[in-house]
Parts: sequence; C-alpha cells; structure tokens
Amino acid sequence: MGSALRDLRHALRSLSRQPGFALVAITSIALGIGFNAVIFSAVNALLIRPVGGIDDPDRVVEVGRTNDGRGFNSFSYADLVDLRENVPALAYVAAWKVGPLSFAGGGGGERVIGMSVSAGYFEALGVVPVRGRTFGPEEDTRGGPAVAVISHRFWTERLGGGPEVVGRTIDINRVPVTVVGVAPEGFGGHFPMVSADVWLPFTQLAIAVPGTSPELFESRRHISLQVVGRLAPGVTIEQADAAVDAAMARLAEAYPESNRGRGAAVVPLGPIPGGGRDVVAGFLGALMGLVSLILLVAAANVAGMLLARAAAREKEVAIRLAIGSGRARLVRQLVAETLVLFLAGALGGMLLATWATSLVSTISAPGVELTLDLSPDGTVLAFGIAAALVTGLIFGLAPALQATRPDLVSALKDEGRTGRRGSRTRRLFVAVQVGLSLVLLAAGGLLLRSLLEAHRMSAGFEPAGVHMTSLDLSLDGYTRDTAMPVQAELRRALLRRFGVEAAALANDLPMDLSENGAPVWPDGGEGSQEHGVGADFNAVSPGYFETLRIPVVRGRDFTDADRVGALRVAVVSQEFARRAWGDADPIGRQLRWGRADDEPRTVIGVVGEVKNQTLGETADGMVYLPLAQRYTPAVHVLARGPAAGAAALRGALLDVDPRLALSTPQTLESITSVGLLPARVAAIVTGLLAGLGLFLAALGVYGVVAYGVTQRRREIGIRLAVGARTAQVLRMILLSGFRLAAPGLVVGAVAAFGVGQLLRGMLLGVSPADPLTFVAVAAVLLAAVALASWVPARRAAAVDPMEALRAE
Repeated sequence: MGSALRDLRHALRSLSRQPGFALVAITSIALGIGFNAVIFSAVNALLIRPVGGIDDPDRVVEVGRTNDGRGFNSFSYADLVDLRENVPALAYVAAWKVGPLSFAGGGGGERVIGMSVSAGYFEALGVVPVRGRTFGPEEDTRGGPAVAVISHRFWTERLGGGPEVVGRTIDINRVPVTVVGVAPEGFGGHFPMVSADVWLPFTQLAIAVPGTSPELFESRRHISLQVVGRLAPGVTIEQADAAVDAAMARLAEAYPESNRGRGAAVVPLGPIPGGGRDVVAGFLGALMGLVSLILLVAAANVAGMLLARAAAREKEVAIRLAIGSGRARLVRQLVAETLVLFLAGALGGMLLATWATSLVSTISAPGVELTLDLSPDGTVLAFGIAAALVTGLIFGLAPALQATRPDLVSALKDEGRTGRRGSRTRRLFVAVQVGLSLVLLAAGGLLLRSLLEAHRMSAGFEPAGVHMTSLDLSLDGYTRDTAMPVQAELRRALLRRFGVEAAALANDLPMDLSENGAPVWPDGGEGSQEHGVGADFNAVSPGYFETLRIPVVRGRDFTDADRVGALRVAVVSQEFARRAWGDADPIGRQLRWGRADDEPRTVIGVVGEVKNQTLGETADGMVYLPLAQRYTPAVHVLARGPAAGAAALRGALLDVDPRLALSTPQTLESITSVGLLPARVAAIVTGLLAGLGLFLAALGVYGVVAYGVTQRRREIGIRLAVGARTAQVLRMILLSGFRLAAPGLVVGAVAAFGVGQLLRGMLLGVSPADPLTFVAVAAVLLAAVALASWVPARRAAAVDPMEALRAE
C-alpha cells in the first residue's frame, strides 16, 4: 500500500511539471469515456437498472408465451388462470394491460394513463398502498364492483391530496369508480417508461376498454395479456421457467386446437418488457460498438503522446537505471502516471455524461409521454472507472516498456536523441487512430447521406402544415350509434374554424411505424385466388386525401353520402390497383376486405401511393374505406391551414362535447418523423464520434510529426545549409505525415467497407459501398492529415541552419 501511494505521489509531481501535456491527455480520455458513459447510461437504464419502487426486485419476473420455442409473447386469460392455479413455483402471477383512460375532472375531460391488472399484481411487486388497500378476491370476479387504486401523484395533483380519498367516487371513462387505495409515492407501475395514474381490476376491463368481448376471458385463442409474477421462496428463475413450460405443455395436450406449439419462458423483470429487449439490446449494442472506437482512438492518441514523452525522458530513465533502479519499479511508476491520466479523464467523462444525459428526460409518442431516466448511477460510474483502468493498462504498458529499455551508453552520452527509439510503436498508434477514424467517418458519412436521401424521398403526402390529436370516443361513453354522428360533427366543427382549409378523421396515420394490414380479394383480378392480395388498410373520413394532399388520380374521393346503408365503396392506391388488376381500369371493380365471403365493395377512386410505415418500405398498396362504413371509436383528428393549430383542434372538439378527453395536439410532422428516429439518432451519434475521431487522429499525426521535426532539427539544418530549398523541406515533412497515415487508410478502408455492409439495413437510397461517401471521407481525412503535418512542416522550413548546428 505504501509503495502504491509513493507511485501515486510521484505520478502527480511528474505530471504537474507538464500541465499542458496532462491537460491534453485528460481531455482526450474524458471525451472518449464521456461518449461511452452516455451510451452505457442508456444501456443501464433500459436493460440493467432494477425497476424502482418494487420490493426485492430480483424475485420479480416476466412470463412470456413462446411458439415452438421462439418469441416472448402475450397470454390468453384462460391460460393465465391455469398458470396461477397450477404453477406453485410462482407465488403470484398477474396480467396487465396499459392504455389511455378518460378522467372527468373539474375542468372537463382529460386523458390519463391506466393499467388493468389481475389480482396479485401489487403482491407480485411487493407494493403496499399508503392509504386503503389493493384489489381483493371480490374484485377479481367478473361483474364485481367498479373500484380503482390510484397513484400518489394522481391523488395529490388531480384529487387535491385530501385524507378522505379512500371511498371517493371518480369518473373513469364516464363510469363511476370507487377509490379503494393509493399507491406509494414514486410508484407508477413496473414499466418505468410509462407511469400509470389509475389501476383497475382486470375483470373490469370493459371500463378501461369499452366493448371488450367476453371471449377475452373465455377463449384461449384471444392472446393479448402481458404477465408478471413473483418467484416462490427458494425457487430459482431456471426452476420457474421449467415449471411454467411444463404447465404449458400440459395445456397443449388438453387443448391442442388452441395451444399446440405454445410454451413459456420466465425472465427477470426489466425496464423494457421481455418481448422488446432483443431489439433494444441490438440497437444499443451497435451504438456501444461505435463509441468504443472513439475510446480506442483517444487511448491510442494518449499512448502516442506518452511514447514521445518517454523519448524525451530517455536520459532521466537511463540515469535511474544506471544507479540501480529496477526496471519493474520504473515500469510501475510510468504505468501509475498513465492510470492517473486515465482516471482523471474518467472523472471528466462522467461529468460530461451527466450533463449530456440531463438533456434527455422525456420522449413524446402519440397519446403518451414516455419518461426515460438516463442519469448516471453507481453502475455507470463503475463502468467508467473500469474502462479507464483497462484502457490505461493496455495503452500505458507499451510506452512504459519502451521507455525503460534505453541504450544506456548512448543515452548517458546524450547521443540517444535520434528520433528513432519507439518510432515504430508511435507510428503504429497513429495508424490505428487514422484507421479507426476512417471507419467512423465512413459510417457517419453513409448514415448522413442516407438521412439526407430520406428527406428528399417522397412519402406520397405532405405532413407540413397539418396538426393532429387523438380521440377515442369509447373512453367517453359513446357507443357506435352515438359516436358516428359525433365524428361527422367534429369534422364540420373544424371546417367552421377560421383558417382551417381542410380537416379529416382517420383510423391510422402514415409513417408512424404502425401496421394495419389484411388480405384483400379483388374480383376478377390476378390476386383473387387462394390467399388474396396483401394490402395496408385505413378507414378515413371525407377530406382525408385533401388534408394530406394525396392526389386523387382517377375517380373520386369519399363524400358524406358514403355512409351506412349506401353503396359499400373503397378507394385504392395505384400500387394496389396494379397488383390486383394490372393495366385494366379499376373504377367500378369490386373487392372483398378481410375475408373472402365479405360483402363486396365497389372501387370509386384511385389515389397516389403513400409510404405507410417507413420510407424504406416496399409498398404493398393501400385500401381506404369510408370511416362511416367501417366504424372505429379510436381516430386521429387532422386539420390543415394557417390557423389549424392546437387551439383550433381543441376548441372545435370541445365545442362538440366539453367533456372529451383529448391527447396533446401535435404536428403531423412530429409523428411521421418517428420513422426516421433510429436513423437520425445513429447519424447524430456517429457524426459526433467521427468528428471527434478525426480531431484526435489529426492530433496524433501532429504530435508524431512535430516530435520528429524536433528530433531531426540538426538534419534539417544541414539540409538547408547545403542548399535545400524551403519547399523541399515542406514536402519532406508533409510526406512523412502522409506515410504515417497511409497504413491506417488502407486497413481502415477495408474495415469501413465491412461496417457499411453491417449498416445496410439502416441505409435508405445509399449503397453500403457508396463511392461518393468513401471518396469524400478519405479526402476529409487526408486534408486533416495535411493540416496536422503543415504546422510542424512550416516550423521545420523556418529553421535557421546556423542556429540549429550550434545547438547540436
């Protein structure tokens, strides 16, 4: 311990004598570790950190259904009851569903987040209410009393926080519900990205989701429930997994018509539901791979600086070896100096990560606000320290070993400054920096070009100038018969607003990553045989195509006359018409939607093609049905015009019903841009990393070239004294910089091509081997190398020959 403290004190004294060197090295490491800590904070928040507010979270698990051993999906209610009654390895098993609710407060209706849960949910999580109780057996029976447990935040912010809350009646979806309990402060459910306000018994699902079919509770084919549980005392996850899978195997034998091939898997509870973890882990793993490259570039840069510093200290090291210092002792001291630099860089990197993650607190999605806490904690701090120690040891050992192997005689005679000792290692580090920088630049260039191409690609509609809000009339007590006139009146109310040019309602939105498709059977068409023609579907009101500026290329749009009792009609896209009927005129032809024996619909119009999920999709074609003939209570309300903003939407809708619970109005551009969010994040992160890697690579080239100029000062003086021109000296030093970078450029180009192939799935309109991108990034990197070499080259060309010779 005493020896380690002495090494630490010596390292601090040594570095304090060269504050400029220390500052540059610490800054390089801080940037490298800071970027890694930011991405690892996301990994920690989404995949590692235990869910808060839960007692003994290591005992809480998620249960997912598998099909033939694959997947992690939802359960049927009947299967859940069997698991609850026949798997003693799980002390509690509970179902849950999350979704919006309508709450009638004092100022009108508003949307809140609700969760329908079966008995045992709070017990599975070990959550004890601060007031009242949770759901008892009488509430876990269909037809039982309408009761609710509310969150502490809902109690204080919406109900005033009064002590008489238990027993109070509140209106949820315009149904009186009695509050029986208040959850602890800070608890919003086991899914931390969505904080619930109200919990309802699952058997009262008809309140949360009006129109719920009784089949949900009876049919084993109705699979829509997520499941959490708590392990019984002494049971491991592996044992519970085997027990649940065996129970599902028994159900497959008992109910082969519905349960054949079904199994189950048990996984630890995490912030992301089990079914989505693989996708999130894959995306974050790719980002971690990219940011690790920048740490390697930074570490290689510091290693090159340490080698140059070691060469300058060659005489000092030789003297210490000559008077009896052991080589191992010197290596340990030099490695200690490196670790001090890297640990100081880790501290700076954590400060950078704390600042960067504080900028991201919420993510808005249609109808819900997702809360994402990315703040670094002890796990992230441990990661930063570990990264500093590992890279410090790896990249600090080579300079330390090089520095403690001097030619003692030459060094003591002051003849060792030839500039050659350690030059190969320094050149290797520079080549590594250049190669990694080229990989980052190529990845960033491809993603940036892809993003630019995506913005230039036509989605088939114009989201600019359109505002929208979401509405579910079933949450406000409307039935089909009462809701359809209200939907028509909502559109008319919007059109009466000053400055609203067009308005419409739609079941689905383009470019929101959702999928809403089914087979269609076109009469007399090429796809009318066995399986129909695949198509995306949307139910829309009149004015939809005008609002989104989707061109009607043939026939007509829907009108108010296309209602129940009138001719059943449809509008199709050009791609669907081509696939269904080839070059024949589709107007007047018929198609059947969903099932081959459905009543046929007559095609009255053809519209332009729209990208329905993502810009990169291969369109299957669209089929549009009139909303009045294909009723759905959940719709998006759209308005276009200079005054069609949030106030116009909210005002028009509340004119129709002041108690409507609306989602926060948004621009359609903000919704449709979600399809480019992964590409945008990847391009921004990779671009930042590429810029930083370019800077560090240029810094590394500058350091080695500048050091080489210093070591060759006598040689340069002689060249100038015997008649060499300034231009020749400039060219010589510049060529030395390019020779340093050349190996890295070659190896980096090969690696960049491989990375481009890995990014193929994220690129839109750009080849993974896009020559323009590769030529551009190579030119940028060569320009950076030239600039980094130019500064020491100018210094070399300005050497006074006589002064240089006298100094030697």
